[in-house]
Amino acid sequence: MLSGRQPEAPLVPVYGDEGRGQATSGFSESLFPGRKTKTWRILVLALAVLLTLLGVAAAEQISAYRDASATADDARLEITLQGLVHELQKERGLTTGYVGGVKEFGGKPPAQRKATDAARTLLDKALRGRDDSAAGSVRESLGRLDWLTGIRAHADDHTGVVKHTFDCFTTTITVRDRLDLA
Repeated sequence: MLSGRQPEAPLVPVYGDEGRGQATSGFSESLFPGRKTKTWRILVLALAVLLTLLGVAAAEQISAYRDASATADDARLEITLQGLVHELQKERGLTTGYVGGVKEFGGKPPAQRKATDAARTLLDKALRGRDDSAAGSVRESLGRLDWLTGIRAHADDHTGVVKHTFDCFTTTITVRDRLDLA
């Protein structure tokens, strides 16, 4: 100190805004980044992790919603299908009885046929726009109703046979009742 020189500055890195752009006793700022830079890096990393987790959770929720929606659609289709089965069962009883000679059933089959046809129309509406396996199996089973016109005609002109009439209805009802829509 006697030589007239000033004491050297301590070798301490400078943090914050003060001293930026000035020499810091030979230390480089890139070796010792400021607190703000470290904080930003940590925040960006945490935000990236958080957004990833939120994306995964949202994807799971969307998947669960789609599964629930498909299940609800299948349940509505099942209920509509069971409505048709119920109407076919009633028509089977009335038509078989009428073909068997029960005269009291004479005026009832036409009204029941309308109810059966209405249930079929509702089922057709429920199938519109659906292209899944449940709808495909229902459509395939509906092809078995082609015989219905012939059975009705034979009942009306008194040429129907009880066993054949009963068997046609029962086979069709059984096929529809065993469809697995799940």
